[in-house]
Amino acid sequence: MQELSLEEYIDQVYLAVLTRKPTSEEQALFQEYLSPGFDTRKIPGAEPGPLPLRPARDGVSWSNHLKPRANEMKIEFEEKIQAGDPPTTLLEADWRERAEDMLWALINSPEFLILP
Repeated sequence: MQELSLEEYIDQVYLAVLTRKPTSEEQALFQEYLSPGFDTRKIPGAEPGPLPLRPARDGVSWSNHLKPRANEMKIEFEEKIQAGDPPTTLLEADWRERAEDMLWALINSPEFLILP
């Protein structure tokens, strides 16, 4: 896989979230915000963390859903879901958090719409 430049990275995030490229002002803003540590963001030799939790059959069905253990299993599963996926272990935490900030800023912008 070819390594993206910071400008290309920002373009890709904009295209994925807002389906457009950033304006020159937006590009400059995020270049300034993300450039510290961009070249050293990857942790050498780091191994990927555990895979995200995926819903699976857990043994709870209509035949046993009123049993206490079935309820406990569903509560445990909900707690895992509420905790969310762990952050990646492949990137430096400071840079990863700034990249997440950029993503959240785009998702919370008035341009981002979710149509049912």
